[in-house]
Amino acid sequence: MFVPRSHTNLAPSFPEQMGANVSVIFGMSHPWNCAAGALITAYAAAEVEFNLLLSAVLDISIYEMALLVQPYSASTRRDVFKAIVKLRLPADDPKRDKLLNFLGRHKEADRLRNHLAHSNWVNSDREGAFRPMYAQARDGKAKFFGVDPTEHDFTVEEVQQVVKKLQQLIFDMRQFKKETGYYEVIQENMNRTRYD
Repeated sequence: MFVPRSHTNLAPSFPEQMGANVSVIFGMSHPWNCAAGALITAYAAAEVEFNLLLSAVLDISIYEMALLVQPYSASTRRDVFKAIVKLRLPADDPKRDKLLNFLGRHKEADRLRNHLAHSNWVNSDREGAFRPMYAQARDGKAKFFGVDPTEHDFTVEEVQQVVKKLQQLIFDMRQFKKETGYYEVIQENMNRTRYD
């Protein structure tokens, strides 16, 4: 159980927090795990849609695109996509603005997705909320996050709202492929790919 800071003279240490405050969230059917899994899955599905769209912009197959983007992190990949879109499509092309908008909408989910994938989660003071707990080392100094009860937390409902936004983004990108003819370009490029 979490002991609020106001009830102690000193905040619990990071190891004490980890031992005393870790939420017991076992079982795939727990609402938190379901929401977290849905967010990570939707985030990845949106990345696949970006690969498809950019393969159409570059007029290459999705297989070639997958090889080109493989070494990049999600944030670096988005930066590369943005640069290519700006190089390939003129400033007055409405497709350019739409693609850049899609990239911005995807970026909004980064922080939560990264916490879900890489942080430990602890109970928060707020009813039904959990807080990411993690450590960072930069320039030889350690910083600990999630120990202070005033740090940002998330409820299942808040995670589900981000999932809904990602699902809408995926739907919008699929509609965009149909409206622009990119869907046909993607299909044509897949059909001409040779396998050795």
